[in-house]
Amino acid sequence: MEHVSVSIKEYTNKVDFSYAASLRYQFTEGLGLGLRYNGGISKIYKEGSENFEAGKVHNSVFQLSLSFMLGGR
Repeated sequence: MEHVSVSIKEYTNKVDFSYAASLRYQFTEGLGLGLRYNGGISKIYKEGSENFEAGKVHNSVFQLSLSFMLGGR
């Protein structure tokens, strides 16, 4: 079986601008819980990348975090 390598660097943008929104709750015992959303504003693929029929694809990420504060408030 032949190995095929494909690079899509020439079709994708190198920089992605995005926005973020987050919620965080700090419990009294030092434990914290957070939720964050990052939404991409920039398109992933460059204009004129007709080889990719992905349309208007943007990055989108949800993050859930658990933290512990050392030393109290």
